[in-house]
Amino acid sequence: MFTRGSIVRLVTFLLTGVLITGVVQAKPLTVYSTAGGGAQATMPPAGGGGGWAAGAVVGPIPAGGTIFLGFRNDDDDGARKYFRIEISDVAGGQPLHLFQLTGSRARGYPGGAAVGGKRGKNIGHTLTGGTSAYDFRFQPQPLWERLEFKNKSTQAVTFTIKAWSKCANCRPTLDDLKGLNVENGRFGAADAMEDDELNIVEITYFPLMTAVDESTPPVFSAPPESGEWICEFVYTDPDGEPREQGGVRCHTDGPGLQAGELYNLEVALADQPYGLYRLFAYDASAEEYWSLLYDEGTLPWAEGFECDTYEPGLELHGQREWSGWNDDPELTAFVTDVQVHGGAHAVEIAGDSDIVREFTGAESGQWTLSAWQYVPAATVGSSYFIVLNSYDPSESEPNNWSTQVVMDADNGLVVSEWEEAVLPLITNQWVEVRVEIDLDADLQTVYYDGNVLTVKSWTEGVSGGGALNIAAVDLYASGSTAVYYDDLLLVSATGSEYSAGDMNCDGSVDFFDIDGFVLALTDPAGYEAAYPDCDHMLADCNGDGSVDFFDIDAFMLILTGS
Repeated sequence: MFTRGSIVRLVTFLLTGVLITGVVQAKPLTVYSTAGGGAQATMPPAGGGGGWAAGAVVGPIPAGGTIFLGFRNDDDDGARKYFRIEISDVAGGQPLHLFQLTGSRARGYPGGAAVGGKRGKNIGHTLTGGTSAYDFRFQPQPLWERLEFKNKSTQAVTFTIKAWSKCANCRPTLDDLKGLNVENGRFGAADAMEDDELNIVEITYFPLMTAVDESTPPVFSAPPESGEWICEFVYTDPDGEPREQGGVRCHTDGPGLQAGELYNLEVALADQPYGLYRLFAYDASAEEYWSLLYDEGTLPWAEGFECDTYEPGLELHGQREWSGWNDDPELTAFVTDVQVHGGAHAVEIAGDSDIVREFTGAESGQWTLSAWQYVPAATVGSSYFIVLNSYDPSESEPNNWSTQVVMDADNGLVVSEWEEAVLPLITNQWVEVRVEIDLDADLQTVYYDGNVLTVKSWTEGVSGGGALNIAAVDLYASGSTAVYYDDLLLVSATGSEYSAGDMNCDGSVDFFDIDGFVLALTDPAGYEAAYPDCDHMLADCNGDGSVDFFDIDAFMLILTGS
């Protein structure tokens, strides 16, 4: 029987689609707090003042009240950092979780030093005993972090808080690694429970977006005193639910892992990791399984709305780093099963929906952002598919649009706004919307149902003066009736150093490529012989996976830059 405890003991572990190494130098941070009144909009002065109080004891926060916390951290500008706060010692001796403290994502203040005002993303919240820990990830680190907490209980609360940051080395590129790697994973905390309170004798990981590769045996290590561990591939989870992508189950007949003991696991995957995993661990002392969904938030990214926490009617705001525009929960969208492209769920964009998914790490190279879209014939109004190169929901920095495609249901058109490129709108069937982005060349090609809608600059695409960066995708209803999306992807397309249409592989698409294009179209073998260092698939200019006469119009658009 699968059960879950009221307080999850899976406290801290490192789990990433690629290996995190070299975490060093935890630096304590001074904590500043304010109840608001406008003070939260400015950085706390050193030592406090201006409405801010310095010190580790925070409160009292009245029932329903809000407290803002500020932390200065300007070391190692530009480095990737992890930021943690721990709340403990609640006055009155009540369990911390009874106060329902809810934390927003961290927000860096505008300006300051070289790193500016960047926001952190909440990558985890754990609760054990009397300590509640919140973890955030930054790239780069802001000069200041700011958190907002609300006391949702019926009584005032005072607590003690400490904070620190750690700088981590850069990770390997996702093109170089395909796998699930857990380095120094651990359960519980050795100083928070007695040794006999935790005996993990079974650990199972299921990657949710990529299949395991059974041709490579998994590698597991743990302290010898925990017993001899055996790993095997499995396709059913402890709940009895099938897991088509497969997973790895490691188990021991020994005493298992005690609180705080470290283990390591390496699992090969059939494709690039998408940073989304389900972990099951069996605690022999409690005779029950513990479960945790982990979303690393790294690239490549895939969203099929098939997480085991998704169900029809679920608000997407707050799930897997989706949020309403400007972090407004009223602009959420909803998971649905009315129309689906793959699996059991999709998302409905209608009415006030304006839902955003942010990205980090796409600042160079070639990328493909795609989504499957279903527009019912009965849809009324205009719905938007938007990609931004800069996005900050705190509005401390200006947002900048690169792609804005409107599905104009009233007029039966798909329009790339600003240059007014149009194609007929297709209804009552699933259609792929795809943006191929070359950040090195400052170029984007937008496809609708395999046809080129527009080719234009990335930084000058809509707003102008933008950044060579993929910041966010935005699904915006603009008051329209329902449009559905499913199976969204953002993946690196950096493989060949040459772009589509560059038939002579000289690094540019121009009239010298026409002969090669015609040869690839009519005689692929002859093309390969004439251009041995090139690939005839460079003629696949409409990106449908084949070279044929449907590529001619797309080649001409790329050639002329239209």
